[in-house]
Amino acid sequence: MSLSISLAKKLLKLQNGETLPSSQLKQEIAEELSEEGVILIRSNGRRSTFVLSSKKSLDYYLAQKYNITSDLNDWVKAADSDDTTRAELVEYTNDSKTNNIRTFRGFLIKSIDIITASLKDKPFELAGNEGFAYFIQDYEHFVLPDNVIVVGVENGENFQQIHKQAYLFKNHKYVFVSRYPQSNDLKNWLKLIKNKYIHFGDFDLAGISIYQNEFYNNLGEERCSFLIPTDIEKRIEEKGNRALYEKQYQKYFNMEIKDDNLKDLATIIKKHGKCYEQEGYILNPKELNCNKENDKIEGL
Repeated sequence: MSLSISLAKKLLKLQNGETLPSSQLKQEIAEELSEEGVILIRSNGRRSTFVLSSKKSLDYYLAQKYNITSDLNDWVKAADSDDTTRAELVEYTNDSKTNNIRTFRGFLIKSIDIITASLKDKPFELAGNEGFAYFIQDYEHFVLPDNVIVVGVENGENFQQIHKQAYLFKNHKYVFVSRYPQSNDLKNWLKLIKNKYIHFGDFDLAGISIYQNEFYNNLGEERCSFLIPTDIEKRIEEKGNRALYEKQYQKYFNMEIKDDNLKDLATIIKKHGKCYEQEGYILNPKELNCNKENDKIEGL
C-alpha cells in the first residue's frame, strides 16, 4: 500500500501543529489513525477536529505501514515535485507510488514450547528459544496443529519478552504473533486456518475497538476471544492510567460492545475511569520466581 500525496499533506499539517476538520479525513482512515494513537479528536458542539497525538506516534505509523523513515516534509516535497526521479523517490520509501511491492510480506511468530507446524506440507519446527522469532513470509502454506492457540500480541515489547509472561498461558499450546509490521497478512492467515485466536492487547477502550474491528468481526465469536487476566480490575483500580482513558473517552465511550465476554471489562474501565497497558504483565526477574498458579485466561 502506498501513501497518497493528499493524505501525506494532511498528515504534514497535523505534524506542523495545525488542526484538521474531521470532514477532511475519510472515516476508515480517521478510525485507523485514532486506533493507532496517531490523532486525537476535539469536539466543539457539532463540529470536531483532529490534532496530532505526538510526532513519535506518527513517525512510527508511517514507518510501519508505508516504510517511510525519512522526514515527512522531505517526502512530500519529493513526491510532489515534477523534478523528482523515480530513483530519488524510492530512496525515501520502499513502498512509494513508484514501488508497490512489499519486501517483507508476512508476520513475526514465536513460541514458548517447541511446536511442530508445517510449511508447504513439510514439517516445520518452532523452537521455544527466548529472544528469537521467525518471520513467516509464505503464510498461505503455513499450518499449525489444530490444538495450538494463536495469541495476537499488540505491543512489540510484550511480544519480544513473551517468556516473561508465560504464567498467563498455561494448560494449552500457544504460538504468539505480532500485529506489526501492520498489514492484512496476519488477518488473511487467520482466515485460512481453523485455530482459536486470543487477542492480547491493552486493557482500554481503544484496545477493545481494535480487537472487535480487526479480529472479532472477521473470525467470529467461536474462534476469537480477548485475554482478560483474573486480576485486571485490581490492576486498573490501583495502577491504571487515567490520562490515557480521558484521551480515548470521547471517541470510544459509547462504542458498541459486540463480544459479550468484554462487557464486564468495558464496565470496569468506565467504572474506574482508567485503563491498563499490557506491558504491566511483563515480570521482572524477582517476580519470575513467584508462583503464579492463580493466573488464568478468561474467554477460552
